[in-house]
Amino acid sequence: MMLEIVRSDRGAATRVRARCGVLALWALFSLHGPAQAEPIDVVRIELRGDVEVSHRHVTLGDVAGIRDGNDARGRRLAALPIGSVPLSGIPVAVTRAMLGAWIERNIGLRSEQIEWNGVASVRVHLAMTRVSGESIAQRAQAALRSELDERGMHCAISLTHAPADIDVPAGALTMNVRQIAAPASEDAAGERFVSKHQSAWVDLAVDGVFVRTVPIDFDVSVVAPAYVAVHDLRVGQILDPAAPDPAEVKVEPREWSGRATPPLRVVSTGDLEHGSEAVTAQSDSLMRLRRPVPAGRVLSKTDVEPLPKVARGDYATLREVDGPIALERRVEVMEDGQVGDTVRVKPTGASDAVLARVTGPHMVEVRQ
Repeated sequence: MMLEIVRSDRGAATRVRARCGVLALWALFSLHGPAQAEPIDVVRIELRGDVEVSHRHVTLGDVAGIRDGNDARGRRLAALPIGSVPLSGIPVAVTRAMLGAWIERNIGLRSEQIEWNGVASVRVHLAMTRVSGESIAQRAQAALRSELDERGMHCAISLTHAPADIDVPAGALTMNVRQIAAPASEDAAGERFVSKHQSAWVDLAVDGVFVRTVPIDFDVSVVAPAYVAVHDLRVGQILDPAAPDPAEVKVEPREWSGRATPPLRVVSTGDLEHGSEAVTAQSDSLMRLRRPVPAGRVLSKTDVEPLPKVARGDYATLREVDGPIALERRVEVMEDGQVGDTVRVKPTGASDAVLARVTGPHMVEVRQ
């Protein structure tokens, strides 16, 4: 029937096809009802405004309330890192646009999937606590006094000026005092305490993280034992610091601060018993005066020098080593020298000097 309609009357055939199309759409609509739009998966995020945090590294959950039907995704959003706040406590502003772009990049949520509430921009800062400048100065002063006491030095310490109070992040505060740590040698300690003006640097850290350094200045008067000349001492005179001759020098407490050079450190019985390396090295070597010292004056470290192992004008034993063969003979020393130094020596009966290395008291060596 349809074919006959098409052949005899094209216009009628077109109308028949149109009516059939309308009927088909009506039948489809009747069976399935009206078309339903796919629902959009929406997350609701409410920014809280001004936020104070107790930790530097901030998450989205710190600054916003999150409502999400997908619990796993909600937890990811809450734990999403959004940056760090300054240790100074200065607030940082974060806008919706910044957060939206960051969420889309890290979580994959598009802007139409986020319903924003609350403020348009949140200000977040680190919780701070105030540390008094007086407590910082007391910590530095205690460290300085402790070191001086350990060295047998009595002192009077006054603060030049108290530092200002410091704001630091809340948390476990530690104060580490620098410049008060024990120096490499006892002589270095003496040199440092010659000055009446001492400085220390206190490093402040919170929860193990460095925050800032606070300088502290002191006026210091240090009194410690020193060798004092009983009568005029001459150049070349020998001094045994471990057992000084009381007829030559006496030990008295004297002011160390304000001197051009530190006094020669006194070797105490306690030092010898503990056997510290610096003191042992000093007590093992006799000292020789380099310049005259008048009676009543304190001996400084520049007034003396270690007694040389070989001295000019003395005789020493020269050991000549050539492979397995070692010969010894007597030589005249032409210049002073300590162990390890190379000095000129002249063998008995020889006209020319040779170079030899000092190996010990009155001992030099030449290796072929």
